[in-house]
Amino acid sequence: MCLLPAGAFASYSSYGGGGNGDSFRFGWSVLRYDHTTAYSGQSSTDTQVFNVVSKLGYQWSSGLYLGAAYESSASYLNATGTPTPEKRISYGPAIGYGSNGFFIIGSYFSSTTDTKSDGSYFSGGTGYEVELGYNYPVTSNFYLGVSLVYNNYTWTNYTVGTTVLSQNNSQTDTYPALGLGFTF
Repeated sequence: MCLLPAGAFASYSSYGGGGNGDSFRFGWSVLRYDHTTAYSGQSSTDTQVFNVVSKLGYQWSSGLYLGAAYESSASYLNATGTPTPEKRISYGPAIGYGSNGFFIIGSYFSSTTDTKSDGSYFSGGTGYEVELGYNYPVTSNFYLGVSLVYNNYTWTNYTVGTTVLSQNNSQTDTYPALGLGFTF
């Protein structure tokens, strides 16, 4: 697996919480990696994954953060020599706390869909994300950080063509991210 951060997200400055005053925060994470899956007696499958999470919110001088999160994840399965895309979109509210550079943010994805390369898709989904990390101020309005992200998604419907099947499906991800954000 190769982790290639292209600017990742965090929603607190390193000096966040306790005396800096209130401020709006915008940040995002980009995680990109490749992985190969090989099953006994079968050919291997290469997949490229590209995940972006954006957050916009407000942080009070007490360290409390309230905002919204939007996640877009695309994976490109290269089983036949031609990459075939799959895409997940999720969004919802976020709440967190940050102090002395450390932060924790929880997001509830009130809506999530996952479209597969054959056009079928999972819908009727919800999910959540927890991010724990540390941010370092580069300037008074720009920060970089590192974090560990855990998310979980559950879908209740699976649609193939015009047929909607009721079934529970879930997915869990844990990954490291690098942070990039702005205050204003």
